[in-house]
Amino acid sequence: MKSGQRLMNLLKTRLPEILSKETDNQSSIYLYHIGEYWVAFEKSAYRLSRRYPQCNVCPLGLNDNSSRILMASMTGLELNGTLIKSDLDYKYLKDSITISIPDFFF
Repeated sequence: MKSGQRLMNLLKTRLPEILSKETDNQSSIYLYHIGEYWVAFEKSAYRLSRRYPQCNVCPLGLNDNSSRILMASMTGLELNGTLIKSDLDYKYLKDSITISIPDFFF
């Protein structure tokens, strides 16, 4: 399955959960695996773009065409290279990564 299809499937099946997690997000970057890319949304996307300016950031239109959410993405190679070199705490799960960002970063 291609990354675009995986993204659409992620949004279709987990969007309410993702947005709920982002509402309470104070200091983490939540990333979701969609094939070649890892994506973050809303506050996580903002933090990802601040920490890694090379990531791609874009507004993502939802089905109702009136709502947009912020999305940032990085390839797996970019992300793995930056995580290995960083001193950040992170946790891999099956299809997601949670990176803890220190308060002083922002």
